[in-house]
Amino acid sequence: GEGTPRMTVAERCLRRSLLFKDRDPKFLRELAENLDPESFQMGEDILREGETGSKMYFLVEGSVHVLLGLERRPVASLASGSVFGEMALLGAPR
Repeated sequence: GEGTPRMTVAERCLRRSLLFKDRDPKFLRELAENLDPESFQMGEDILREGETGSKMYFLVEGSVHVLLGLERRPVASLASGSVFGEMALLGAPR
């Protein structure tokens, strides 16, 4: 038989997310299959403070720095496997 399908990077990120960690594995697999990958260059803004978000991001590779205010003060760094932007799914502003 085929056995258990190998978990994708997207599924692993979903399972680490508080929003999805206890969900059914089949649901997570189907969700992961419908994610659209995006790539960003170093220094490129992904989200901007105060803007209404429309996406949730799963950081598969690299790192992201969270900068606040006009002076772009660093307040956090996110590593591979991190999830951010999930509040956009709930309609909450940043």
